Amino acid sequence: MLKHTADMGFMPQEDLDLICVSDDPTTLLEMMENHQHNQTVKWVEPAWQKKL
Repeated sequence: MLKHTADMGFMPQEDLDLICVSDDPTTLLEMMENHQHNQTVKWVEPAWQKKL
């Protein structure tokens, strides 16, 4: 669902990198601790709006 949201332009593709996924809690905590945030555009134009 989130990938589709990004594909349609309702959120930047880069925001998908903010999601940490792991079955192991220790690995998950390490991923969150080591995450490096990248600056992105705050607001995006939805792809469907460009077609209008």
